[in-house]
Amino acid sequence: MIFKITLILIAAILITAAIVDLLKTKERVPENYQSITFENVFKVTEIVDGDTFKIDPGWKWNGKTGNTIRPLGYDTPEKGEPEFNETTEKLKQLLLDQEVELKNPIKLSYNRLLCDVYFNNKKLSNYFPEYLAKENNSQKINA
Repeated sequence: MIFKITLILIAAILITAAIVDLLKTKERVPENYQSITFENVFKVTEIVDGDTFKIDPGWKWNGKTGNTIRPLGYDTPEKGEPEFNETTEKLKQLLLDQEVELKNPIKLSYNRLLCDVYFNNKKLSNYFPEYLAKENNSQKINA
């Protein structure tokens, strides 16, 4: 009986020590940044072009922080290309000052977080069907 009690006490001490250690080493996120985990809601504060925008609060992912988002799944024209102004304005009308959900971040490119973006429970790329990612163009879209 004393042996069982001793084992239980040792286990309790080890668990407590592990919890204290986790609390001490847990990285603190600045107040104005949210860690991207599964689902997070952010306000769109600026439209850069048809497939890039800025958010508030900023994101934190894999030890990096920022506020620029590059949605996955579609690729609009770059500055100087036909339809650049139209796609930029379309994204502005759709998202500026609205809330979006960010999910499944995959990587950083040019300090932009590449992830799935949802607006009104619909994937953002679905609002741009004419620019949906094509399999043979996926490297360009994910860059």
